[in-house]
Amino acid sequence: MDADYVSARPRIRILSDASVAEVVSEIRTRNFRSVLIEGFSGSGKTTLASQVAAALGWRHIEVDELLIEGPIESSRFSDWVDQRKLAAAIAASGAHVIDGVCLRDVLPHEVLNRDPFAIYVARVGSKPGGSYLCYDFLEAEHPGPSLPWLTAAEHEYHRRVGPCSKADAIFLRVEDEQIDDLLTKHKGK
Repeated sequence: MDADYVSARPRIRILSDASVAEVVSEIRTRNFRSVLIEGFSGSGKTTLASQVAAALGWRHIEVDELLIEGPIESSRFSDWVDQRKLAAAIAASGAHVIDGVCLRDVLPHEVLNRDPFAIYVARVGSKPGGSYLCYDFLEAEHPGPSLPWLTAAEHEYHRRVGPCSKADAIFLRVEDEQIDDLLTKHKGK
């Protein structure tokens, strides 16, 4: 990935206080009442959701807090979520920011039919075993074997749904100083 890759895609933003403020302004201007934040495990969804919810003064609903306890026989993440608790949290919230994996499978149709503002969060950085990047982009541009850090449920969901392609905004959480420097220099041009 290089700086031209990011600048050629206007929905892509580098995660920073300024870019979060920019998206919050867009959410307010366009009168959204629901924000969905998804990405694979460990991408920074909950941190970003907390920031966005606080800036908007809305309730933050973290799907991971609504998981059913005990062993689940299903490989679909949506089966792991207590749907009654999720429905109650959504009904009690009015405007809300919801974060989690596989959200388009997990959330009730009533939420998805309201045309929520969708954000995808991806990690970018050099790590042992390769770089992290938004899975949809990798799959579209570099077809090949499954990416090893995804759980089976996340892998299947990303292949079937393509959450990056449906996002209104994509945030890259940069975890590598060299990539961060490159993107910062390019943005300043």
